[in-house]
Amino acid sequence: MTAVWIIVLLICTQAPHIINGVYRVLCWVGMLCFVPFMAESVYHHYTLAGLVTSLTPDLAALTSRRIWLDAAEHSLLSLGTSSGIIFYLGSRCKYGYCYERLLGMGCVPSTRVSSSVPRAESVIVKDTGSIPTTPVLTNPAGDVQDKEDVSDGDPAGPEEVPEEEPKELFQRTATPRPQTGQEQQAQSPDSGVHELYDEYADVVTEFSAPEKVRAVELDFKPLHNIELVVEGKQCPRRLSGKERERHEQQAILEKLRNEGLVLRPESKASGGLAEKRLEQMVLKLRAKEEHAERVRRRKLLRQATIQDSMEIPA
Repeated sequence: MTAVWIIVLLICTQAPHIINGVYRVLCWVGMLCFVPFMAESVYHHYTLAGLVTSLTPDLAALTSRRIWLDAAEHSLLSLGTSSGIIFYLGSRCKYGYCYERLLGMGCVPSTRVSSSVPRAESVIVKDTGSIPTTPVLTNPAGDVQDKEDVSDGDPAGPEEVPEEEPKELFQRTATPRPQTGQEQQAQSPDSGVHELYDEYADVVTEFSAPEKVRAVELDFKPLHNIELVVEGKQCPRRLSGKERERHEQQAILEKLRNEGLVLRPESKASGGLAEKRLEQMVLKLRAKEEHAERVRRRKLLRQATIQDSMEIPA
């Protein structure tokens, strides 16, 4: 009886392979029968077509009808055989198609993963804005072993059975969303003293208890005539190449202006300041005076010449 069950089990497990083998054998038989059927059809067609011309009209009509029936029969056989060839080629292209279909229907036991391998369970995370990145790994084999260890111990009474604590669901803490500059300005009016250590706990701020804030307001006495003095020396600014060059030019012009060689700025240009040199202005004034002197001398010379020409010689 055991041998029978073993044979039945082997047949059930190897059924897909057996079906696939029988299917291929039938396809090969169809291919081999295709050629004789076609040869016989052609032979009967041409042989009977030659006899129709020498028979009576009734017999000729009957014979022609028989020829058409044979042709239709052989055509159907040819169509079926060609379909078998096509299916066979398809089975060759998709090897194991029948096995996959039977596997999908549950006829063949699939390969199971060992229970000792930890499996990943889905994690339910509350809508806190954080995204889970690491799945929770559980070991079902270990859980079963723990349960077996508990069951193997001394049987406890109904009162001594400890209640199983509900397992806490794995949750992640919400990651705070980074704030922009405007949000920080709008949401951070506090001075930030509360974020310091314990030694600054006695400092009263605008967010302290109302009683403390009111006491500070009552005890506050404003001071009069406060003299605020800024001591120290201004640090030099670090200038770029272009600004340094303009700064040096302005320093030189200021020095010349203090010495009296350069007047105040006349106009402002896009590239800098337009200055008037004092020496150039003096030269222009001298040139104007010399020109006026030459004009005056030329005028006197012309008048003397006219007067001499008008005099009558004695």
